[in-house]
Amino acid sequence: MIDNERFLKAVTLGLDANFNRNDILAGLSLGLQTTKRNFSLYAGYNIRPKAKTVYVENGFNTFYKYNEGRSFAYINLEKRFGYEVLFSQIGVLVGVKYTYSFGKYRGTNISYDPLHIYMPFYLKEDGEKHFIPPVVGIFWMNPDAIFKITYEYVDLQMPDQPEYTSVQFPSISNHRICVSFVYCFNFSLDVGF
Repeated sequence: MIDNERFLKAVTLGLDANFNRNDILAGLSLGLQTTKRNFSLYAGYNIRPKAKTVYVENGFNTFYKYNEGRSFAYINLEKRFGYEVLFSQIGVLVGVKYTYSFGKYRGTNISYDPLHIYMPFYLKEDGEKHFIPPVVGIFWMNPDAIFKITYEYVDLQMPDQPEYTSVQFPSISNHRICVSFVYCFNFSLDVGF
């Protein structure tokens, strides 16, 4: 017997905010929802609305102060595990994500090396490997929309605070929260879970 059910349930358009206590990036995503197994595939772009002050070392105890602009372009594959409640579904999600981070120092033509960030991955620190978890979070969805809050570890490779200077480098945490609202453009009237 042939299953004539569509593989894709919906195309999505979403708004993202990716932040921690001292940094924020915001943007849009486009995605695909599957009808079976609750998988989602997203591609998105986030930009930092306000530049962050960074110090770049240029020789011993000499630093240049820049305003860093940064952008994220990403691809994210998620799997949802949920329970139906009334006309919606709530639950947890896990995902794998690839982020390409790039930008330049505002007011200059100097750009920094772009970063390729994979989640999950192994972080090498002091000769030891530490497992960094995949994207994890919670979600609420109905047939037309998805709201989700996720945690991710994004290593932006900011410079360490040198011990020999009194200049206090601004720090940006690698731990980030991503809040997303996604609207679903469904392919059929049968949009059950």
